[in-house]
Amino acid sequence: MQNQNQQADRFTLTDAESGTVHIVFLPQILRQNRKVPQLDYQGAEGKFTFRGNEVKQQQSNLGLLISVTLKTNAEADLDLALVLPSINLVGQKRQDFETVAIATTKSRKVIANQAGIQFNCKVLTLKGYAENLSMVTPDSRPSTGWQNPSWFPHTRRHEDLYNLMDFHRF
Repeated sequence: MQNQNQQADRFTLTDAESGTVHIVFLPQILRQNRKVPQLDYQGAEGKFTFRGNEVKQQQSNLGLLISVTLKTNAEADLDLALVLPSINLVGQKRQDFETVAIATTKSRKVIANQAGIQFNCKVLTLKGYAENLSMVTPDSRPSTGWQNPSWFPHTRRHEDLYNLMDFHRF
């Protein structure tokens, strides 16, 4: 009997408009004998990897809301909130989907001896795919998407963190 609720264990996304933002979200990786979430981000702000408590998650009517702080300093904070819809892969290796992320800049300003905070938001339309790596055989390849993305870090450190069956696909 086939599992009626097959969840994805990797979500790969890119900015549909410019293609300059790339996100890989893994709901659970094995890290120091614990399963923790990991989000890899690459964009104009740089390359970042967030794990465990750095990845805030909240269930909502839209799906899972995932947020991370990309930058923080005395003048401004840059936060990213990603909406990850519920995806059931029942019998599929992968499923394409679209969603949004909101990048929020919170700037601290002092005008006429009054401190204030100014918010600026940018909505990103993201295209990507969800997949269940336990269903992927070593010889299989996705039909579309990044088989060898140049933006993904090729380091031994990441190999150890992902602990995935088909790491060679990267």
